[in-house]
Amino acid sequence: MKSSARLKFFTLIELLIVISIIGIIISISFVSFSNVRQKGRDTKRIADIKLIQKSLEDYYRDEGSYPATLTPGQSLIGSSSNTIYMQIIPQ
Repeated sequence: MKSSARLKFFTLIELLIVISIIGIIISISFVSFSNVRQKGRDTKRIADIKLIQKSLEDYYRDEGSYPATLTPGQSLIGSSSNTIYMQIIPQ
């Protein structure tokens, strides 16, 4: 009778091992997810910098000089041509 009852339940060691494995898997996936988010933010920053660079090159080509200031969240508009080089400067 005791042997059949023993087969129906997990031992404490088995439960601890399963919980440990689940914890390891969760921690690995969390680190991987954090790295993916970081790479996504880096890719967005690089794209923003390239867009700013191109807009400034166009501005310089048309105006003959670079703008005195750039304010994040504002537009980049040419002073003499009223050309909009960038709708919103990224932050």
